[in-house]
Amino acid sequence: MDRCLAGQFGQSGHLRIKQPAIPVSLTRTGLIPNTSARPAWGQRAAWPRAATQLTNSLVDYPQAAMAASDWWRSHSPNWVWSAKRSPRADWRVPPAGETMEQLRPVQFRGVAVRGPHARGTLRPLRQLPPQVHPSKRSLRLGGAITPSVNEVCIVVKFSVFLQPIVANLTLTTMGKLFLGLDSSTQSLSAVLIDLDTCKVVCEKSLNFDQALPQYKTKNGVLSNRDPLVKHSSPLLWADALDLLFASMKKDKVALGKILAISGSGQQHGSVYFTEKISEALANLDPKKSLVENLRGVFARKTSPIWMDSSASVDCAKIRKQLGGIQYTATRTGSDAFERFTGPQIRKFYRTEPLAYTQTIHIALVSSYMASLLAGKIAPIDFGDGAGMNLMDIRKKNWNHDALKATAPGLIKKLPALAESGKVIGKVSPYFVKKYGLNPETFTTVWTGDNPASVVGLGLTKPGQVAISLGTSDTFFGTMEKCQTDANGEGHVFGSPAGGYMTLICFKNGSLAREKIRAQYKISDWKKFGELVASVPPGNNGGLLLPWFEPEIVPRTSKSGVRRFDLDEKDAAANCRAIFEAQMLSMRLHSQWMQVEPDRIYATGGASNDRALLQVMADVMNCPVLRIEISKSAALGAALLAAHGYFVETGKPVKWEKLTAGFTAPVPGSQVLPDKKTAKIYEKLLKKYACCESDALDEEQAQAK
Repeated sequence: MDRCLAGQFGQSGHLRIKQPAIPVSLTRTGLIPNTSARPAWGQRAAWPRAATQLTNSLVDYPQAAMAASDWWRSHSPNWVWSAKRSPRADWRVPPAGETMEQLRPVQFRGVAVRGPHARGTLRPLRQLPPQVHPSKRSLRLGGAITPSVNEVCIVVKFSVFLQPIVANLTLTTMGKLFLGLDSSTQSLSAVLIDLDTCKVVCEKSLNFDQALPQYKTKNGVLSNRDPLVKHSSPLLWADALDLLFASMKKDKVALGKILAISGSGQQHGSVYFTEKISEALANLDPKKSLVENLRGVFARKTSPIWMDSSASVDCAKIRKQLGGIQYTATRTGSDAFERFTGPQIRKFYRTEPLAYTQTIHIALVSSYMASLLAGKIAPIDFGDGAGMNLMDIRKKNWNHDALKATAPGLIKKLPALAESGKVIGKVSPYFVKKYGLNPETFTTVWTGDNPASVVGLGLTKPGQVAISLGTSDTFFGTMEKCQTDANGEGHVFGSPAGGYMTLICFKNGSLAREKIRAQYKISDWKKFGELVASVPPGNNGGLLLPWFEPEIVPRTSKSGVRRFDLDEKDAAANCRAIFEAQMLSMRLHSQWMQVEPDRIYATGGASNDRALLQVMADVMNCPVLRIEISKSAALGAALLAAHGYFVETGKPVKWEKLTAGFTAPVPGSQVLPDKKTAKIYEKLLKKYACCESDALDEEQAQAK
């Protein structure tokens, strides 16, 4: 919101400012102009670091009045208005220092403080006498005011040409704004945060299928005769970026006040460029769309995404050359998976050798989108880079053996690796001219959606854990030292907050819970919880392996429910069994991390189920708190932008401080473990591990 100046010109005239006022920031360092504007009215105020006192703020009335014109350009502006009594007549008050006597003595009338959490008062400390030259006439204000105040209205009274004018000059704060983008499978989302108020000030999402039907995607994926092949168009993602910024501009989002931008992309997806890419990025024409600017730069028209499972042959070859599952996971952080970028690149080289030769540069979805914003090739971060089976997880550089096992000359086609959120440079002029972004806005290195979500959930310290209870259940953990899963079931990525993060995905999540509820015809989840509570913890030793679909963790290709000492006809026991089985499996398959969480943050649709959270707390033997964040990846990206900005400007901020205001758990949601019940689950965990092992051995025997 800009300063405004309005009032009455005598009894017959109306004051109208022809040019907009300058945005001015009210910060702890004082009254200063917006970084995108030149110096405006108001002198620097003394804000003690340890206090919230506004003292000796010098407000010069003539300068304040003239700020509505070209004050910041020439420092000697003309104040222009027109009167109703003579529509064609304009009066000009000469510049300061010449004949300012026409601006009669100014009388201070009062100050109002406005804001969502505003409180405090300002009072006049000193008013210079009327005989002082008008260009030096001023008022000193002092008093207490909270940092959350976002508007200060100074009411003064002018006398111009002997006619009284009462004017309101509104001074508003502009918080520290940071933009986070998330390019997921089905949509592109934006979260704009104000770091001063710790609030999300704008949240937008653009669905690919609905907003861009010309690309003929279903849930963001192109149709293919081979059900294992899952691709999308890189032009779709660029087109979406244009549409999202156009939408924000239309809605008058403060794009010009954003200090830095970062983002996240769906992990593992890859984009392939010809030699034209660097020149195209450096010369993006704002008169054209991004799609028009990028014509002819792709060596491969479509991009394989994380859902693609057509590279099994290539996984086996890479795994064998690197020495097996354990060695592959130890070196790259994960076993070779079909969706990972390395196996996908190998398949591309194997099936389309000519197109691979013409490929000069390979990007991930994250680095591709960052390149568009920066106007140059962007690095790949340690988080997303670890999802390629190409990066040395400990040294955080490209692994020579992994590159050799994938494709020839690959090192020349890959960009540099860098920390998440590291500043690349200023935003491309394309976005400045087309959408009004500040040319001083920083663009930073993007990361993958999972690493970004870790930050968006507030997991910035070693040992912190979050469990997402959705279609699939996902276990997020953080580690200071790198530990890898010898069985190759868990994934290790670089954490944007430093150290490492792990991701363990269990396919039979909400799907399995819904299957049990449907099987026993339970009306709602409240009734389901009552049935769970009617059976003692530990289920009298009854266990369930809820593999309704082939499971990822542990790896099993044969679907089907396995029961041990559990009567299938007992609805209540089976309700408790599904909850206990899922939590016991999470605990069992996360032990390789060697991390004992002191609390767990639960998120996702099923995190509202108190009965499920109680089982989680008892099995994990630690408190569970519910957290509600709808777009954790985009929020994490916005926090990455803020962190990168402060590092670049020489004022690094601790991660805990950055995330604290955005990732607080739901008040009153804490669920504490029962000590006696926790001991029951300690014993039951051993039985669960044996039952699972027996089931897997049986499956392997049948396969032979």
